[in-house]
Amino acid sequence: MRRAGTWVLGAALAAALVTGCSAEEAVPPPSPAPSAPAPSPAVPSSSAPAPTASSPATAVPPRASWTCPEPVDTVLPTWARGGFRPPTDPVLHLVGQQGAIVAVPFGWPLRDHQPRGRSNKILWVARSGAGPLTIVAVERETGQRVTRELPDGPGPSIVDLPRAGCWRFDLRWADQHDELMVRYRAAGR
Repeated sequence: MRRAGTWVLGAALAAALVTGCSAEEAVPPPSPAPSAPAPSPAVPSSSAPAPTASSPATAVPPRASWTCPEPVDTVLPTWARGGFRPPTDPVLHLVGQQGAIVAVPFGWPLRDHQPRGRSNKILWVARSGAGPLTIVAVERETGQRVTRELPDGPGPSIVDLPRAGCWRFDLRWADQHDELMVRYRAAGR
């Protein structure tokens, strides 16, 4: 029992040195002998809660850190070129963070309210998978959440959103998932 207590005390002192606090701050006050065995040194302790179904281990970064890149005007990935002639011409597009989907916005920039005769047309090209496409869009500044369903899945679409801003698109179709950031500008800008 004395060895387990020595290990715990040594670990507390090591943690104090690493975090920059004094040994007095790191060592808890003496307490009565525990009735339960000391925790195993093989099991690390953490002050962070364990991930649950509602808090996945790979969490979305804080909204304040989201950035909305401009679409790039380059050649599409090889798998996304079908139907484009010639296939090696540059095309304005955004690629999903996982590389599973490409968004080709026609009539860039996308706007919260398009003038008459224009629309927020986006061609979705998926690397694989077919079936309905669900877009859950969250706006960076307000956290406003909007869901759009595309029953025909990836392909041509009109995706209108209620306000200008930087929107994070969570995209799900078939057994696939990807995310991308899309900027919508205010009408007249």
